[in-house]
Amino acid sequence: MSSDRYRVVNAQVVADQFRAALRVARERGTLGWATRSAKWMWEEMALTPEQFGESRYYLPNAALHVRIAFVGPLFVLFGYHKTARVVFVRKIGYSRRRPEAPRPTP
Repeated sequence: MSSDRYRVVNAQVVADQFRAALRVARERGTLGWATRSAKWMWEEMALTPEQFGESRYYLPNAALHVRIAFVGPLFVLFGYHKTARVVFVRKIGYSRRRPEAPRPTP
């Protein structure tokens, strides 16, 4: 039901960060993985921001719960306001972590 969804919003600077992350993904040969990860991240923020990622801190004056999530090669820092049902994307980028291939077990 659309009324259960959160509205996900971001500033132009976040849109610029996203484009930069996709450029890095293209350079590293992970563009398809990054775009699939971004789509999934946006869906999770819209549907279950209170469960997506890890809790970082709470801003009581703004009633904003701030969380961070890593999906594939991307990360996102966001806050959500439960009563207003709005998610504010603060930062998105290409993770510096290098995913490792599974190592064979001896």
